[in-house]
Amino acid sequence: MAHVREERELIAATIDAYLGAIEAQAELYTFLMRADIAGVHHLINGAMQTVSSGLSRVIGDRLRALGLDAGPAEPWAVGIVGLVQATGDWWMRHQRPMSREALTGYLTTLLWQGIEGVKRSADLPPLGVLHDA
Repeated sequence: MAHVREERELIAATIDAYLGAIEAQAELYTFLMRADIAGVHHLINGAMQTVSSGLSRVIGDRLRALGLDAGPAEPWAVGIVGLVQATGDWWMRHQRPMSREALTGYLTTLLWQGIEGVKRSADLPPLGVLHDA
């Protein structure tokens, strides 16, 4: 079970690091996200793509280690990065209506339950297969 705890804690630490960074640099974050300066959004999108690519490799490796198809790794990585970024943006625009710790916990639970759901579904027998009772 220690390995499972480490995976969940890694998700939480990653989310918390992102939220902590935008919270610590709130004025810069707000300026960059609202700026209409040539190249700023391209730079932000490039950074998001870099993070998504790295996360995709990690997810793909974990799926393969579980004996699962790694095909969903890239869209899941893009979705995770987008979810955390969009939620962080909401959090900042609304003057952080909840603590960073609470938001980190909520996002971690949402993402972790999704990961656990994939693991659980992999343990199900194929559809249409009947087992002797």
